[in-house]
Amino acid sequence: SVTHEAYLAESRSSLRQHESLRAEARTRLSEVASMEDFQRSLDGQAKVLQNELSKVAYSIGQRDHELKVKDTELQEVRE
Repeated sequence: SVTHEAYLAESRSSLRQHESLRAEARTRLSEVASMEDFQRSLDGQAKVLQNELSKVAYSIGQRDHELKVKDTELQEVRE
């Protein structure tokens, strides 16, 4: 009957729409997972850079201290 055909057509259309939404959801989940991986990568890079910066700052502090000690020694020698 016509109503049965119309119902089946609407049902198929609804199913296709549902499958399309599921595919879109899977795509979005994949994108989110990819972004999370990228964020973890950036976090790791930031930690590495922070460690390098800390080492450089420590080295500069040490060198500054050494130079101050030498400067003090030179001033003592000059006096």
